[in-house]
Formats: sequence, C-alpha cells, structure tokens
Amino acid sequence: MRRFLNNGRIAMKTYLLDTIERYKRFSQSLDVKTILCSKAWYVLNEDGDTENLVFQEDGTILVSVNGFTKKYTWKFIPQNKSLNIMHSETEGTMLKPVFMDGNILVFNKIGTKECMYLIDDSWSKSEKMQSLVSVKAYIEEYEKKIIESEKMAIEAQKQEKLAERKRKEHKISELKLEIEETKNQLAMEQSILNEKFNNAFGKYIQHACKEDNNKTSRLNKLLSYLRLVIRGFMAFYIGVLFATLLSDNVLLSILIFLVSYFVAFIVLSYLDLFLVEVILNLDRFRPYWHYKELLKKYEKENKTKLIPFNFKQFKENIEPMIESYKNSITRINDLSNKIYNRTEKLKQISNQ
Repeated sequence: MRRFLNNGRIAMKTYLLDTIERYKRFSQSLDVKTILCSKAWYVLNEDGDTENLVFQEDGTILVSVNGFTKKYTWKFIPQNKSLNIMHSETEGTMLKPVFMDGNILVFNKIGTKECMYLIDDSWSKSEKMQSLVSVKAYIEEYEKKIIESEKMAIEAQKQEKLAERKRKEHKISELKLEIEETKNQLAMEQSILNEKFNNAFGKYIQHACKEDNNKTSRLNKLLSYLRLVIRGFMAFYIGVLFATLLSDNVLLSILIFLVSYFVAFIVLSYLDLFLVEVILNLDRFRPYWHYKELLKKYEKENKTKLIPFNFKQFKENIEPMIESYKNSITRINDLSNKIYNRTEKLKQISNQ
C-alpha cells in the first residue's frame, strides 16, 4: 500500500534498459491508443507485487496494485507520440512507446533509461512472461523475425529487379532481332524493286504512278470544291421550290426554305459520297489509252524511246506492272515504318 500511494503517484515498476534505440523502430506500426484500450495489462514486476492497468476510452486509467485500486487520467499526445499519465491536476509521468507487438508494450520514461513493460493479461503466453529475462528473450526473438522478414523482403526486391532487368534485356534482344530481320526484308524488297523496275519500261511505270498520284491529288481537290458548290446550288434550288409551293406567307416561306435547304444539303452529301465510291470503283476499268498518252509524254520529256511493243501486249502488261510497283512501294513504306516504330520503342525501353 505504501508503494502504491507513494505521494499519490503511480508506482509502476520500471527497469533500466541500455538498448532502447533498437526497439524504437517497432513502435510505428500499431495504434497505441487503440491497443491500450482494447486489453487489460499487467506490469512486469519481479518484486512479487501484482500491478494491473486498465485504460478506458473516457480518459481514465484504473491502476491496481495487489488488489488496491486507484483512478488516474491518461492521454495519448500525437505531437510527440507519447503517453501522459496524470497523478494529479498538475503532476504526471510522460512515457514514450519503444516496442509494441500487441502482446507486449514497452514504454520508456522520457529523459531516462527506465522502461516499463506491459503484458496482455489475456495472452496465452503471459504466464511465461514473469521475468525480465523471458520478456527480453521474447523481444529479441521478435526482433530476429523482423530482421529476417526485412532481409527476405530486400532479397525479394533484388530478385524482382533482377527478373525485371532480364525481361528488359530479353525485350531489347527481341526488338533488335526484329529490327535486323525487318531491315533484311526491306533490303530484299528494295533489291527486287530495283531489279524489276530499273529499266526503260520500269522507269516509265514509276513515272506513270507519279503522274497518277499528282493528277489524282489535284483532281480530288478540284472535285471536292466542285461537289460542294453543286450540293449547295441544288440544296438552294430545292429549298426555294419547297418554300414557293408550300406557303405564301413570307416568314413561313423563309422557315420552310431554311429547313428544306439543310435537309437537302445533308441528303445530297450522303448521296455524293455514294456516287464518288461508285466512280472510284469504275475508275479501275478506265481505258488503257490514258497510260499510252502518258507513255508518249514520258518519251517526249525524257527524249527516249522505249522498246517497241504492240498495243495488245501493252494492255496486258501495264496494269499488272503498275499494281506490282504500287504494292512494292507500299511494302517498303510499311517496313520502313516498322523499323522506325521498333527503333523508337527500343530507345524508350533502354532509357527506362
């Protein structure tokens, strides 16, 4: 009773501990306030006294020493993560948690090397934790497990980084191999193109395709403007026709004209797209004289004469040759784009 009523202060048993620093890293993982209120605790005491603590959520703490009970107040201060137990309105003890695993709590009395050990009263191993030696042995074993766990985590990270590096190296090797194979395919396509079209008639084929592309580009622009004007004119005419037939009122006629104009313009736009598609399909069957005229123009501009051949042979050869040339150019462009894309991806992966 004398220890317990020591000037009205709590006489919780403490022990000197020289290795406080190594336990501090364990005090960050659990919520001190929640842990304290969730269980009943007894204080490690080798003197034979029985000390029990019950922390209550209303801020009171029941302290029992050998059956004698007294009520104090307590508060967890988050600013410095410390437990403050008030013995009176003006005096108290401030404790710092240095070890927690939910079963054993170790608090350091701030400014000293004294530590108080709280043990969960309902813990199955609590009966074995009656001496400082057994508690220290438990904490050391816990520390070994933590260190081993950290080592395993570090090793797992190393293995993951190693695996990631191997995946990266494998991906780089695959990309390099793919780029090399694509370059070989490109060189082969360019060789075939040069061999097939590096003659007088082949050069003409290139000239014809170039002329076709330029002409098609200019013609498409001209036709797009012309179709727009025609659609606008036809929609205007339809709008005027409907406005004249359906109403004599000026305002109503204007409204009918505007509605008719926009509807007609949209319908004609869809119809125009359909007609253009039909014309483009029919364009495949255009007469061969077009290419014959290009042939004459090419011979004149280049002051050369191609190997003579008859018109029948010309008709049989020109379209397949042009189609073959266009296909070769398309494959070359596709392969060049593939090399570019794979090279950019290789740079991206290498810089990661």
